[in-house]
Amino acid sequence: MNPVYPNVNQSIVFSLLLIAAQLVFGVVIAVVFLITGKAELISNPLALILPGFMVYLLFMYLGYKKTKLPLTEVYRFEKFGITLFIPLFFLIAGSSVICSELDNLLRYFLPAPEFLTQIMKDLTSKGIGSVIALVVFAPVTEELIMRGLILNGLLSQYSTKKAVIVSAALFAFIHLNPYQFAGAFIFGILAGYIFIATKSLLPCIICHAFYNGIPLIVRDVFKVGIEGYSQTDGISNHSFQPVWFNALGILIFSIGLFFLIKYFRKQAVVVSDKEVTGRLTMPGSV
Repeated sequence: MNPVYPNVNQSIVFSLLLIAAQLVFGVVIAVVFLITGKAELISNPLALILPGFMVYLLFMYLGYKKTKLPLTEVYRFEKFGITLFIPLFFLIAGSSVICSELDNLLRYFLPAPEFLTQIMKDLTSKGIGSVIALVVFAPVTEELIMRGLILNGLLSQYSTKKAVIVSAALFAFIHLNPYQFAGAFIFGILAGYIFIATKSLLPCIICHAFYNGIPLIVRDVFKVGIEGYSQTDGISNHSFQPVWFNALGILIFSIGLFFLIKYFRKQAVVVSDKEVTGRLTMPGSV
């Protein structure tokens, strides 16, 4: 496969420019709100993520142009078996629990500053605004950039392992929140391998939306407040999740991983059989 933009260095520069552009645009939007007397909008999740969404669209276009590839070869949406979502449901649900506790562990030893705590509360407790920001905008834009553009380029130049790890690290870094790094990095690895296995961004986007939405579903739909997980004040009081909840998360994750591996192995056998059948039926084949 011919090398495709971006390589590792280009991916780092691209990510830094993406972050800088979001910060600049975000400051401009905040200043506009203050000048126009709409300061309360600064705490709205849509106001927090809208600048990033617009910047992501611009960078998606600029990155795509630099690849010199057709649009469908950069942002790929291949067909895949719908039954894939059965093991993915367990895998993502379990990883959400595990990653949440890892974030709690970091906050316990390194308490989050008040301004960051407030931003996270605003992002997750504003009703439909939080849902749109976390379950629609973030999954679509971040997956198109990180798995569609960056991982696609890295896979053309490096081993699968290196490409996935680098893209996952950059995915965690662009959040600019050390208290989300572990969770974002782990999810980035999972999403990277899902993309490689399916050649499609759609399952990555759906899994990302589900990952972000699970705590909201538990809290707002089922009305269950789990300490350290779905409680709004969980960020500030450094609480841990119940032991039974962590055990359930590990069990669900293990079940999902087991059946996902079986699914991909079965798919590999089917593809291999089709290739053999195709060669046997080709005119002039021996």
